[in-house]
Amino acid sequence: MIGLLQNGETVESIVTRCFPNITRAQVYECLAYYEDHRARLTCWWPARWRAHAVKFLLDQDVPDDVSFSLEALGHAVVKLREVLPVRTPDDEVLRQAAARNCLLITCNRDDFLAAAGECRTAESLS
Repeated sequence: MIGLLQNGETVESIVTRCFPNITRAQVYECLAYYEDHRARLTCWWPARWRAHAVKFLLDQDVPDDVSFSLEALGHAVVKLREVLPVRTPDDEVLRQAAARNCLLITCNRDDFLAAAGECRTAESLS
């Protein structure tokens, strides 16, 4: 919840878009708890764990909620729609993920399995 707010969501967008099953009162309860326990909560994620953060490339079809959650856990996130055109072919997306040393997250698994197979075949031929 705090990660969402820190990344630009509002209480209204949290209850209408992100978590439609919770109430505004529950969001404010979460904020109150966070404010009362901020020091303890912010050191909950030890620095040694942050050192193991992973870099992700999120495909066009991945909801922003995923990026908020990953960033809240200390991971680096690159949103494909911010660095490449929307219609970028899947094989180019895979190349970009590899070039940026990112793990690719997509909701389009089947097309990427085919593209990954093609990339492996091309690499073995070169």
